[in-house]
Amino acid sequence: AELGAEIAPQVVRAGLRTGVIVNAIGQRTLRLVPPLVLTEPEADEAVRRLGEAIRLATAEAPR
Repeated sequence: AELGAEIAPQVVRAGLRTGVIVNAIGQRTLRLVPPLVLTEPEADEAVRRLGEAIRLATAEAPR
């Protein structure tokens, strides 16, 4: 997933707080590696948590 701002490292740190693990492979790019077996409710929860991590990282980013 490519972000509009250079906040990928901050999203990684915020993700740990929200319970989702992502890798920053650049300042604007995240790598997501979901499990091979994933239910729809689990996918919905992962998306919710990732969204929260992005919101946290955006709020904490210097302006």
